[in-house]
Amino acid sequence: TFAIGALLELDSPAIREALAARLKDADDEVRGEAIGGLAKRQDERAVEAILRAFEQPDVMPLAIEAAEAMPRRECIAGLKRLRDEHPNDPDIQRAVVRCLDTLELAP
Repeated sequence: TFAIGALLELDSPAIREALAARLKDADDEVRGEAIGGLAKRQDERAVEAILRAFEQPDVMPLAIEAAEAMPRRECIAGLKRLRDEHPNDPDIQRAVVRCLDTLELAP
C-alpha cells in the first residue's frame, strides 16, 4: 500500500480502487497509507477516512498528513482538537492552517 499510495506518482481509477479497498484494513499503517494515497490524488473517499481516523484515541500521523494534502473544512474541528492536545506539533499546526485556508478561498 505504501508503494502504491506514496511512491507511485501515477493516478488511475484502478489505483484509487486499490487504495480505497484498503481503507478498512485491520492494520493501522495500511489504512494510513491508503488514506494518504487517496488524499494525494484528491479522492473524496479520503475525507471520510480522515474524519474516522480523527475519532480514534491515537490518531495516525498519516491522517494528519492526509488532511494537509487534501485540506477540507470538515477536518478543521478534529485538527483543532488535536492541536489543543498537542500544541507544539508542527504537522498538526500546518494541517490546521491549510484547512483554514480553504475557508478563505471559498466563494
